[in-house]
Amino acid sequence: MGCLNHVHFSRPRVLPEVLSFGEFKCFGSEVTFNMVDTQTHQIIDLISRRLDILKDYFYQFPREVRN
Repeated sequence: MGCLNHVHFSRPRVLPEVLSFGEFKCFGSEVTFNMVDTQTHQIIDLISRRLDILKDYFYQFPREVRN
């Protein structure tokens, strides 16, 4: 059972102006990608590091927000 099954963050409607990214290893071999708002130091979300999941996550935001 991975750590993503144990925590839940609401998906943000908008992205902060500045994001900090990091990775950490959860239970077993699962690696999790974490995003933090560098201005407020709040965790935005924890998601799988798999590329297809990361793409889907960020594609939910309009291009103007992602640039």
